[in-house]
Amino acid sequence: MTEKLRKYRDVFNSCNKLNENQAGYDNGYTQDRKTKNTNSQEIYKSRMAKMEKVIKDVGATSHILLQNDLAGCFFQNEKEMFFGFYYAGAIQFLCPYENFIVSNITNSGVTMGYNSQIIPSIGFDLGGLNSVGFGSIPVPKLNKPTSYSLSISYFDTDGAVKEYKLILDCWRAYAINQFKKVKEAVFFNDLVSGFTDARLKDIYNKLIAIPAVAEKIKNNEIIVNEINIQQIKQQYLSNKEEEKKFKDKIIQLAEVDETENTKFKWTIFYVIIVVILFVSLVMLIT
Repeated sequence: MTEKLRKYRDVFNSCNKLNENQAGYDNGYTQDRKTKNTNSQEIYKSRMAKMEKVIKDVGATSHILLQNDLAGCFFQNEKEMFFGFYYAGAIQFLCPYENFIVSNITNSGVTMGYNSQIIPSIGFDLGGLNSVGFGSIPVPKLNKPTSYSLSISYFDTDGAVKEYKLILDCWRAYAINQFKKVKEAVFFNDLVSGFTDARLKDIYNKLIAIPAVAEKIKNNEIIVNEINIQQIKQQYLSNKEEEKKFKDKIIQLAEVDETENTKFKWTIFYVIIVVILFVSLVMLIT
């Protein structure tokens, strides 16, 4: 007779992948925003406050930020013995210790590219100058900082193996608009990569320590309660609706911002034209 698989506890997996623009939304930016958002710090603080409340409500005893400008984290409940991930305004993954199998972290490395820099080209021979023109040389540039991938294998309630995957992209589109110099934006993206790398190592060290505790749970040496996954699902759906409204509001504000910015540019243009015409008229009269 085949031994029946032990029933594991429920896992919540939203199957929602982390959007690379999420850090932008957390700071009040859209992908194509052209102006700096002066309320970005206030928006980020409010997003962090919401995150801390949500994970506190599920009994989180500790958490590790995923990135320094993203209202997202890895968290643990060491009393009921489960861990999870929060981002995009809601808990996205929640896994009991005994369901955890293994985790793996990979990274894309830094992607480099080249720009062409035009330089003057002058040729000489024994007779002197024989050619004048332009040439180009390749100049290296940072195309994209590292993108990290964290995958977690786990058992569902029937013992089947499933996977959860989290992508942490360190590219920040809004940084190009936030900083006046490109070099400053590149430096900021490098900082994000360094922060992410350190935090993922911290998370990985937490995860690899879980199987020792999970074995005791499976052997009934540690008794844990079932997780109210239905309540987590309901809260997720509610938070998802709030998140959509938040993103729509950010896009709306960005569009108003851009319209006002365009109006201002055209006003300046018209003023310059009027001044030029006025000066020209004065010169003709005199």
